[in-house]
Order: sequence, then structure tokens, then C-alpha cells
Amino acid sequence: MATKENKVKTTITLRERKVPQPRIGLETGPTSTWLWTELKRVGLPVICIDARHAKAVLKMQINKSDRNDAIGIARIMQTGWFKEVHVKDIDSHSVRALLASRALLVKIKRDLENLVRGLLKNLGLVIGRAKFNVFAVRAEELIAGRPELIGAIRPLFEARGGEADFAISRADVCGASDASSSPD
Repeated sequence: MATKENKVKTTITLRERKVPQPRIGLETGPTSTWLWTELKRVGLPVICIDARHAKAVLKMQINKSDRNDAIGIARIMQTGWFKEVHVKDIDSHSVRALLASRALLVKIKRDLENLVRGLLKNLGLVIGRAKFNVFAVRAEELIAGRPELIGAIRPLFEARGGEADFAISRADVCGASDASSSPD
């Protein structure tokens, strides 16, 4: 079993002999953030390279396979002929997911409101400018006593209201971005 002292001696000896340090290379892709983060967490020397650059090198191979691609990436790491790319941390991706979720929910809410406006406008019923809960109140006033409209409009209100149950507020977004940018 290697002790810490032996590991330090081996590392110093390798550096004195100018033996290249081992590196783990991976291409950018959908799972590269997770893989890079986990390998770094374990303390391995990982480098993420641009997939377009790697593709340009790997397309010169005769036999295209995952195994040959791995060998090609290993050769790229050995020669040092690569362009390292910055990998965003998991917190950055979490904030981005939060922003994308909120944008989608806002769009869904706006689309539902516009659909209700359009359906009512065809019948000569105009909601007008309405903010916050005024929209729902005004629309309910317009469809009151019209069972044919209640059947069409009320489910849209329920979908719009259900969406609000898990809506992401601006405070959530700002709090998450502040938390991810603060140094620990």
C-alpha cells in the first residue's frame, strides 16, 4: 500500500524526469459538465476539449468507432494538440434551468390569456387591459350566464391557475443567481 510520503516522492521523481503527467480528455457534449465535475471532485486531471476540434482530428481516421475515437482523443491529449474549453459548474446550469423554467411558465400563462381573449373577442366580448387578477375577474364577468362559454373558458382558467401553483418568482431567480455567484 502506497503511503502519502511515497506518492509525493513518486510525483517529484516524475517531475524531475519531465515525464508527462497523465490527463483525462473528454469532448464537450450533453453530459460533459457532470462528468468533468465528478472527475475534478475526485481529484483527477481532466481536460474538456472542443468537440468540433476533436471531430476535425478524428474524421481523418479510417475506421470510425467509439473505441477508435477514444484512442484518437488519447492521442490528442498526448500530443497536446487541443483547445481546452471552460466547463461551467453545476450551479450555473441550475440557475439556467431555473430561468428557462420561469420563461416557459410566463409564456404558457401569456398564451392561455391570449387564447381566452381571442375566444371572447370572436363573440364581441373584450376584456381590455387587465393586470394581475383583474384579467380573471373581468373574464368571469363576461362569461357569467353563458354555459357554452363556461365550458370552453373555465378549463383554460384552471390550467392558468394550476400553472401559478408552481410558478417561479423573480425573487427565486435572483436568489439562486446570487447564491451561485457568491464565493465559498
